[in-house]
Amino acid sequence: MFRFITFCIAIFFVSIFLFVVFLVTWIFTVPFDNKQRRAIHKISQFWSYVIFKLHPKWKIDIIGREHIVPGQNYVILSNHQAVFDIPLIMHLGLNVRWVSKHQILRMPLVGILLLMRGDVTIRRGAVSSAKKMIKDCTKFIKNGLSIAMFPEGARTLTGQIAPFQSGAFLLAARAHCPILPIAIDGNYDVFNFKNPRRRVFTITIAPPLMPEEINKYTMEELRDKTEEIIKNKFNTICQKN
Repeated sequence: MFRFITFCIAIFFVSIFLFVVFLVTWIFTVPFDNKQRRAIHKISQFWSYVIFKLHPKWKIDIIGREHIVPGQNYVILSNHQAVFDIPLIMHLGLNVRWVSKHQILRMPLVGILLLMRGDVTIRRGAVSSAKKMIKDCTKFIKNGLSIAMFPEGARTLTGQIAPFQSGAFLLAARAHCPILPIAIDGNYDVFNFKNPRRRVFTITIAPPLMPEEINKYTMEELRDKTEEIIKNKFNTICQKN
């Protein structure tokens, strides 16, 4: 318990320091690199790495990295266990823009970070917001960026993968962008103090679904196929653990 509290305090102070660095970098680089925001992305990556390096007994295991083609961008789809899913996916090395619930903007610090990164938000149930999300994400994809989404719509409350929603698949089809299915495990009960401190976070990357394959399916078929791929990868991780 004491070590974990120390770990959380360390994350807090490191995050405050990096936020200041982030803000200064944003001020001086975004006017010259507004489309890809490379410097902002690099700091986001470093921030994500630091979070896991601060805990001496945490390890990240990435399986299937060979499925990521250098220079290719993707619509990254993953199951959603908890808040650390985002820094875990940042370990893939892709320049990513996130699609998040609009309510996230109200969170102290996090909301400002989303705006500075240029991430996309969506209001649940609002058709106009969904259309704007697809339009904005399509523009990012054309600029060479990847888009990351959690097709469950919210983090799991049971540890199991919830049914997928269709918005991400409509985006991939319209933008003619490969889908990169990812399964994550190890994050769901990370704040359960009764569990052992040693923990392995596993990211399993499946072969991407390319645009020519995506075009063969209806949105419902594509959604179901991707959900099946991610669930199979997730179940494989669970069986190994």
